[in-house]
Amino acid sequence: MRAPLLLLLIGSLLGLSACSPVSTAQVPATTEPAQIATTLPEATPSPTLPPPGGGEYWVASALRATDGSPSLVFITRPLIDAVPEIIFEADPGVFLRSLRWSPDGQYLLFTDYGENFTHTFYLYDRISRQLQTFDLQAMIGTPGWIRQIAWSPDPQSGQLAFSLCASLMQECAHWLVNIFQGQATPLNIQDAPWFWEPGGKSMIFVGWNEITRLELAGMTTEKLTSPTQSVLFGEGAMLRVAGFFPNLGGFLTTQVSMDGAQSYLLISEDASQESLLFQTEQGWAGELCTQPLLSPDGKQIGLNFSLPEYTNASVIGGMDQLPLEAPTTPNGNLVLLWSPDSSVYVTRIAVTETGPFSLGFYDAQTGSLLRTYQPPAPFDLDMVADSSSVGMLQLSSYSYFDSVWIP
Repeated sequence: MRAPLLLLLIGSLLGLSACSPVSTAQVPATTEPAQIATTLPEATPSPTLPPPGGGEYWVASALRATDGSPSLVFITRPLIDAVPEIIFEADPGVFLRSLRWSPDGQYLLFTDYGENFTHTFYLYDRISRQLQTFDLQAMIGTPGWIRQIAWSPDPQSGQLAFSLCASLMQECAHWLVNIFQGQATPLNIQDAPWFWEPGGKSMIFVGWNEITRLELAGMTTEKLTSPTQSVLFGEGAMLRVAGFFPNLGGFLTTQVSMDGAQSYLLISEDASQESLLFQTEQGWAGELCTQPLLSPDGKQIGLNFSLPEYTNASVIGGMDQLPLEAPTTPNGNLVLLWSPDSSVYVTRIAVTETGPFSLGFYDAQTGSLLRTYQPPAPFDLDMVADSSSVGMLQLSSYSYFDSVWIP
């Protein structure tokens, strides 16, 4: 296997929904809406104790002004109750989006969006507090709409990849950029969602009909072959391959029985290992809506699900407790990040799917809430999602919020 055998779950072959109302997936009308808490949980942080998790936890969020005031991007450190710092304000009518921290937390990338196009990349150096701008048309010859963007896992490379579409309904072109030099290289490959492989030397493109590995050094491609075996999970239930995900080092598969129960399996790239990751009871209405988050020590996993009426549920489990079970009570949370020492995980806490949210910091061993954070007015945290079809999945990515935990 090219990468460690981590975990990711996949959505079922039935109608898939995303973590956000922007998804076009439909939930069966006969499904009862899930009930979530109507009040936010309270934490009891102590200002005399050091922040949990160690290191530095940074967040960035864009305020999407609708009252004529300028849109802006701010950064802050929630665990020390730092005052939010505005790093850029846009001209009227221009939104700021596609926030992405570099893997080492030094740089924050974001873009503008106005008149249905992205025109400019912004690169903020958190250490020097300098802001650079890169004209998209000067780099690649045309503006467009950014569908997907991500830094290379190698922070020294200065590389990021993005998909640029002429419009929301047209196919996208893929580009590789050295953002420090402002140089872009086209990637001549199928229009499909993609993932960086660990180390940043290659990428995986997951299409409906083919899965391709792109080696960046020589720009060579390799078609990945899906496992040929079928695995029986009961009467009339056969396994179907949905895609390949590099952070798992394997093919994700899904099985839905006639009574509505679901099972999910990971098969390694060389088909030598199989792991049952997650299973549900009859009538389960949730679908995986983000990539699972494995703790840095590899011992725990966080899973996020979309539920009817655009509510969410998350489940945290140990790798020694597989297969994980579906949550019985939706909590409205989404797992966002683990601390570098794996002792704390961060969640989005919200009463509803849309609108501002709070951050919750939980003890990974006990599941107890350590503290919450919501920035002071007029700032807030916004997490509207964009959705992409990845094989049979409808996964969400977030344009107006990002966070990083620096060891």
